[in-house]
Amino acid sequence: MNTKSWLFPWAGLALVLVLILAPSAALGAEGPVPGSTMPAFQLKMADSPEASAANLGLKGVKTFRLSQVKTKLLVADIFSVYCPVCQNNAPLVNQLFKIIQEDPELNKNIKMLGISLEKNPSELIVYKQKFEVKFPLALGPEQAIKKSFKYLPVLLVLDQNGKILMSHSGKIETLDPILMELRELNKKISQ
Repeated sequence: MNTKSWLFPWAGLALVLVLILAPSAALGAEGPVPGSTMPAFQLKMADSPEASAANLGLKGVKTFRLSQVKTKLLVADIFSVYCPVCQNNAPLVNQLFKIIQEDPELNKNIKMLGISLEKNPSELIVYKQKFEVKFPLALGPEQAIKKSFKYLPVLLVLDQNGKILMSHSGKIETLDPILMELRELNKKISQ
């Protein structure tokens, strides 16, 4: 048997496996790493700035940095209004916010913020209405977000110093593991 004739099918199979497995492997490998620090983005309130800012413990600001948010833990949902996975996650992210709001132990230490890479506030307002988002949304710097996060959406839990304590990239199948980790993190900071 000729070396080329048996090598070709194996090389083809290897190429197919790389093409199938590489995107899913990259999703996990490209997400923000817990223990790293969130970049210090300048954010702009997109909707009713006064109400949203007050919800985050900010007074009289339309632009801010995450380090200014008055909370022990911050859940940051980083997304694009045009991302199909982000749109699919919206009901679960809304449910997460509702759980945080209704649980006194979580509510006293945790705030939630959506950060979009869109430039136009009206796009974000339409998204908020369409998906009935109740938590504050801010516009982030598009290029800096794309540079920091290769894939969207990304759900992060940050401490007061912007340290990433938890990261989930991509589609959310269920809130159970996210809530379990969020409750554990909340317990640790409450002690």
